[in-house]
Amino acid sequence: MEDTQRIIHYFSSGTHELTGTLPRIILVRAAFAMVRVDLRNAVFTSEQHTIHVYSSFASVRVEFPQGVNIYVNATGLFGAFGGNARYAFGSPDDAPRIAFRGFALFAGVGGFVDPEREVLT
Repeated sequence: MEDTQRIIHYFSSGTHELTGTLPRIILVRAAFAMVRVDLRNAVFTSEQHTIHVYSSFASVRVEFPQGVNIYVNATGLFGAFGGNARYAFGSPDDAPRIAFRGFALFAGVGGFVDPEREVLT
């Protein structure tokens, strides 16, 4: 797939700080891992970006800048999607939209908005 960033961790951990132009699709796969994806310094050039997180026995943390609209459509089976991303809904209608999707099996996936960082467009 074009314009896709893949982040894969099996039995490992890592931090991914995405800067510059953010791809339209980010795929995160994690098993028995701890993964941090930092989007606070990324440039949102598309109207909508999609983040797919598939996690089992893992912890995935995605950090967003203030000023994006985040829509969560995810499922947890003995796992959960959480964080403070729900507070991002106060953003303007023309702000970049983030579709946060995925599945967590015995895992925790969190979306966190940094109130100190404004979105870069």
